[in-house]
Amino acid sequence: MNLQDQVIYRCIHAACARPLPRRVNFCPYCGTGQHDGVVKPSHVQPPPVPLAKVVPPPEPVAVVPQAVPVPPPAAVVPPPAPPVPPADQVQPRPMTPPPRREPVRLRWWLVALAALWVIWLYARPSPNKIEARIERATLASAECRLNDAQSELIALRMTRASPQQLASLQATINAASTSCAKKKQRTKAWEETITAVESALSSDDFARAQSRLGQFTKRWNEDAETDRLKEKIAKQRAAAPPPEALPPPAPVVTPMAPPASQQAQSVRNLIDEAERALAAGNYRAASDKLEVCVTMVDPGNRECTAFKMHADRMQREQRRCQLEGRQWFEDRCR
Repeated sequence: MNLQDQVIYRCIHAACARPLPRRVNFCPYCGTGQHDGVVKPSHVQPPPVPLAKVVPPPEPVAVVPQAVPVPPPAAVVPPPAPPVPPADQVQPRPMTPPPRREPVRLRWWLVALAALWVIWLYARPSPNKIEARIERATLASAECRLNDAQSELIALRMTRASPQQLASLQATINAASTSCAKKKQRTKAWEETITAVESALSSDDFARAQSRLGQFTKRWNEDAETDRLKEKIAKQRAAAPPPEALPPPAPVVTPMAPPASQQAQSVRNLIDEAERALAAGNYRAASDKLEVCVTMVDPGNRECTAFKMHADRMQREQRRCQLEGRQWFEDRCR
């Protein structure tokens, strides 16, 4: 077997087609690139391509003068490429420096300084602005907006506020927090009082309504709202029908009956003492006072009778609550 039959690499040029010992980029004989993307070096010359002989056309049958044979055209040889200098002899192209930027003129520096001065005048923390912010924080604390007041205090620490101003504002916020807590407690107690009074008025239990209102005013003092509620209780009591008359008690023989004015004053004193005892939660003492009013001072007095019925009922409810193991607080079993 010939060695050429075992070679699998050949030049792809049809005129060359020589066997190659291995795969190469260029044919060592003709210089043809062996695959796509390979640039042929300029110093490699293509091999001479032999031209095919021109065959003259067949002569016609008619007798004609014999044509002069045309000589074959000469092979066209491309001009040699200019020699490429080595890489170490290539001279670098000189770099042109970038144009120099003109300096900023003095008038633009002056304009920038003037703008900064105006901004500083507008944004600087003046004493008047600090005092106004302190007043806003104080007003917020007075309105129980403690979160806003505390946030303003934190922001004022970043300014030129004096330590005395910050300490005074902190003391104001602390005092307002205590008063705001009391206001919340009073508001909650007032809502509970209104609910209890309305419940008592719906059942025409005016003594209970008056007692519940008296407990609130004893702890939180009176104001316009308590006065309006007191007037409402008095109007409903006056408009309510008289209670059912109780059987007259046995006559008490007294040596001498007191005058009517003195009797009315004694009744009023006993009722006031009973109201104070009811407000304090001492229902037994209130019942005893009213018992004296009904049996000894003014027998059959409707107001003393109604108050005594209320005191007795509250005393029974308190005893039942204590027997159940619960706590009695503000005329309620909790």
